[in-house]
Amino acid sequence: MSAPPTSPIAAGSGAAPGSLRRSVSNTLKGSAGNLVEWYDVYVYSVFATYFESQFFSKEDKNATMFVWAIFAMTFLMRPIGAWYFGRFADRYGRRLALTISVSMMALCSFVIAVTPTVATIGIAAPIILLLARLLQGFATGGEYGTSATYMSEAAIPGRRGFLSSFHYVTLVGGHVLAQTTLLVMLHFFDAPQVSEWGWRVAFGLGGIGALVVFWLRQTMDESLSSESIADSRTGKAKASGSMRELFVNQWRPLLLCFLITAGGTIAFYTYSVTGPKMIQTAFA
Repeated sequence: MSAPPTSPIAAGSGAAPGSLRRSVSNTLKGSAGNLVEWYDVYVYSVFATYFESQFFSKEDKNATMFVWAIFAMTFLMRPIGAWYFGRFADRYGRRLALTISVSMMALCSFVIAVTPTVATIGIAAPIILLLARLLQGFATGGEYGTSATYMSEAAIPGRRGFLSSFHYVTLVGGHVLAQTTLLVMLHFFDAPQVSEWGWRVAFGLGGIGALVVFWLRQTMDESLSSESIADSRTGKAKASGSMRELFVNQWRPLLLCFLITAGGTIAFYTYSVTGPKMIQTAFA
């Protein structure tokens, strides 16, 4: 995704480029979607041990492997979503791209929340779960990079680092929120109730949160100028944001970013996956 070196707020948006208040408002609207989308990502891993029996037969010894394989499959869709939404955001604006990504997340969360069990519709249940999660992975990939770029572009000079940091804060916040949702449910309901219907409430809350963000983003300023969008559509900015440029001329920083991120990501998902199982054992 290409981004201008400065922080251009689209002309005619009503934004005041030098206004800290306006910049904070755009940051909150941009990061709110990031918070909700990562909640929707992690609510799966947090509640997976509880809804496993709803999508796979209790007699199936491979049920646990299947439910986590679906979780892993979403990672394959993230780079595809990042590539697609990155190009889309350059051509049609960050605001529209972020609105579409959070809409997709809301739809998928509601679909998972209301999907009948395997006992009701058979193998169609895990297939629907897989398709919904793949689409969520696609949307998450688009949200992550686009929201980071948006917050950087929309920030005023001198506050860009601080305001952009909310991108990562909300990422971790989504995980904390998902874990908190589970703990609150286990405080008021027992594990069988959470396994029977409580997990549906958790996904439903994610969908509702995404709809709230969808509404907030209707008033979010566009961070790209009309000239930048026009250049991307006509192909003038094609070279700087092409896949060829990335893999041919920028492969060293790409590889470095991949290796630096890999270590922390492995550790993060290790405790993200094992944590809920430990909680389930403690409350059993």
